Amino acid sequence: MEISKYATDKVKSQEGVWVPIEHDRDGTVLAKLLIAKANNIKFQEFLRALSKPHQRQITAGVADENLLVDLLRKARARYVLLGWEGLLQDGEKLEYSQQAAEKVLKIEYFSELVEAASTDMALFLENSIKEDGDSLKN
Repeated sequence: MEISKYATDKVKSQEGVWVPIEHDRDGTVLAKLLIAKANNIKFQEFLRALSKPHQRQITAGVADENLLVDLLRKARARYVLLGWEGLLQDGEKLEYSQQAAEKVLKIEYFSELVEAASTDMALFLENSIKEDGDSLKN
């Protein structure tokens, strides 16, 4: 087995890849997200800085769960969910911003969708073996 096929593309990991999340009946992409790799360097650095004031509570295991979820949401909104096209809110086009990203990441299923895409390693390989949501091929 050639181990180099598992090399991560640093540009894709930081700048993201477009991930289709909705298609019409003809297969045309209606909505897509620009997703960076989970736990990329910028995400880690930002989360570390956000967590620093709460480090004692986190280390002791007594940090409020809502605080931890909020810190992760802020970091994902800034360094994982980098853009979108085709999202609507109440029938109106939803423009991307970090503030809007933080707001939509409060929607549990949507947040899980972003997390799943950001941890799909096949999307971030140098020689991508996954294209537009196709199944992983060996």
